[in-house]
Amino acid sequence: MMINTADYLLAAGRNTDTALLTEHTSATYGELKAASARLAQALLAAGVGPTDRVGLLGGNSLFWVAAYLASLKLNAVVVPFSTTLTPAELEQRQAIINCRAFCVDRPAYRRLKAGLPAGLPLIFDAALNGPGPAEWPSLPTEPQQDAVYIFTSGTTARPRVVRLTHRNLQANTESIVAYLELTPADRMLALLPFDYCFGASLLHTHLRVGGSLVLSRFLYPESMLDVLEATGCTGLAGVPSVYQTLLRNTSFPTRPLKSLAKVQQAGGKLPAVQIKELAAAVPHGQVFVMYGQTEATARLSYLPPALLPTKLGSVGRGIPVVELAGLD
Repeated sequence: MMINTADYLLAAGRNTDTALLTEHTSATYGELKAASARLAQALLAAGVGPTDRVGLLGGNSLFWVAAYLASLKLNAVVVPFSTTLTPAELEQRQAIINCRAFCVDRPAYRRLKAGLPAGLPLIFDAALNGPGPAEWPSLPTEPQQDAVYIFTSGTTARPRVVRLTHRNLQANTESIVAYLELTPADRMLALLPFDYCFGASLLHTHLRVGGSLVLSRFLYPESMLDVLEATGCTGLAGVPSVYQTLLRNTSFPTRPLKSLAKVQQAGGKLPAVQIKELAAAVPHGQVFVMYGQTEATARLSYLPPALLPTKLGSVGRGIPVVELAGLD
């Protein structure tokens, strides 16, 4: 037996510490735990049990995180769906996965309800406001038990479903926390959707250390930088298009973002000249160039920032406890 991943992720966060922030609201770890317990009870009432698949559909929010943790706690299998799907694509993926229930926020439901199966239990974000405290279930968890089914991006072939176990999630999280040296003081600007493995890994690692995440969007990049500065984010993570926009179309290259200490880049190759520009834009911080795969839970390798000048273009070495080899 091993600790359930929901308990593992929430273990370090003190009830009074901030876990999640948006532009207008915040939630402490105590509030996140209470919200997760209420959604766990809602899932139980909908008939969800161990090994059942729970679809999760919505934007980054307290509801998304609480539904994710609640499903894990019940030993159900979380299936995050992208909100960029069409109703037809959602219907096709549900036919493959066969979810027992869906947790869905209202904006996603309005856009994608035609793709949801008729008669399936739906749990909406209103469930966060359930009456009184809810009991946090206690169930044994096996290390090799499936925890998440996540679809690949489909950039090179048809999207495939990747099975991730509780042991996968916890091992990868430990490795990332180790090489980034994350602490409770770390605060991540979470632009990437949590239904994407890179975004999910940001959620896992910062909850694990008792840090915090600011839930923002990349719709207005300059406004996003205002949020980063106002909330004192120590971390920023993005794919190449994020940094290309920041470097070319915003004040990022000259703006003194004094709190920003760790910049993470993955999800594709950023040209060497722009990696140099990125490093120059955060002279007081560290730039981590990384490589990962959905099939590998998230991260596989990273280039230590100190090697950036001499190994430009490299994705670096295996993250802790990971061995990589080049095969013909």
